[in-house]
Amino acid sequence: MNTLEMIVVGILVVSFLGTLALWKRDKAALYAIFSLSLVALFGITTWQDMTPEWKGYQREYAKLLMEKAKTQQEKEDAANFPIEIRQIWNDELKIADRCTSCHLGTENPDMADAPEPFRYHPAAHVDEQGAIYHDFNKIGCTICHQGQGRATDVVNSHAVHIHHWEFPMYPVGEKSMVQASCAQCHEGLTKPEGYEILKGAEMIMDARDFAAGQNDLEIECTACHTIYGIGEVVAPDLGEYGARTEHEFEGTHNMDHVEGHKDMYNWTYQHFLEPKKISPADPAHGQEETIMPEFGMSEEMAHKLTTWVYSMKESNIPVKYRYRPDAETLEAKRGALQQEIAGLYTPEEYAQLSEGEKLFLKYNCWVCHTVKGKGGKLAPDLTKVGTRRTDDWMLKHFKDPRSVTQKSFMPQFNLSQVQMDELTAYLKTLQ
Repeated sequence: MNTLEMIVVGILVVSFLGTLALWKRDKAALYAIFSLSLVALFGITTWQDMTPEWKGYQREYAKLLMEKAKTQQEKEDAANFPIEIRQIWNDELKIADRCTSCHLGTENPDMADAPEPFRYHPAAHVDEQGAIYHDFNKIGCTICHQGQGRATDVVNSHAVHIHHWEFPMYPVGEKSMVQASCAQCHEGLTKPEGYEILKGAEMIMDARDFAAGQNDLEIECTACHTIYGIGEVVAPDLGEYGARTEHEFEGTHNMDHVEGHKDMYNWTYQHFLEPKKISPADPAHGQEETIMPEFGMSEEMAHKLTTWVYSMKESNIPVKYRYRPDAETLEAKRGALQQEIAGLYTPEEYAQLSEGEKLFLKYNCWVCHTVKGKGGKLAPDLTKVGTRRTDDWMLKHFKDPRSVTQKSFMPQFNLSQVQMDELTAYLKTLQ
């Protein structure tokens, strides 16, 4: 509670106590108290309207423009800088942001060394063809940073300390998490269909590589977790992890063992570092100890992985705003991906594979199954599966694994008939 709010509460308390004390004894004095209270409250309301936080920032920015002005025209523009609410509205994205009412220099390169909230935003650069990356006048700010875009003061716009605000602003600076928003438009960062390399999303890419098995234990997250339909079901599905609100997360997770502020970030971050400490056995609630191993990762990697799982959610961004590489480029990336994380084929060899074997790689079947000594050990070895199973059995298994193997934990991939035929043809070659 700030000083002005305390004064308002004080006025209301005095009015209430005055009513109790003077209602029958001295109504004239009581009416005088009421009159003074109304005048004071009217004055406070007027003062708040005339001196909002955003107006102070805009006056400071006008002074800063004047200091940096080099020409007479720039000086005149600074002198006539309009003090007004600035709003970005995009009906397609359902964005209504007033962030630039305070963050005034986001698209002004002269403000590269200015203090916040006036600093230039490097993501607003223009490429060699003149195209603007991240045109804030079109996409706003909360689409990447989250927060409450309609607010015009720091506390409410950042929404960090507003209890149960669905999506508070991501932190910036040392604990920045803004990269969690990149995958909304750059789906290749997290979706199995692509392997996008994106400058400015290094945290996501490092975490993605760690999750793909580039860690000391050489364990891939999809060996236990499902991510966008790919992987196993022995641990929670991560595909919608970032879509949970703070309130939903707190209601479905035990926060008793979290150090510091008991929120979604700290639970996730500390769970990566010490999973068994954060998710121990809890017989009272029927909860078993987590099976997740301790990777011995650094705090930096735990933060990167937290940012990565926060990015896991279905995008509601219209297609026209998403980055979609052409099919040929995507296929080349997929070949490079298989070479990097599986070590099975070079890109040239991959191009010569049958469609069935490409599907086998695309859906990460090798994470659980071994073929010719390479792959996982969680599911049956498929090296000679072509001699053990008929075409009909395989097709039934692809349609519904549990219809032929009751305790199978293989996901149901909802494959097309053509895809099932291609996979069956490939597996029949394994003899």
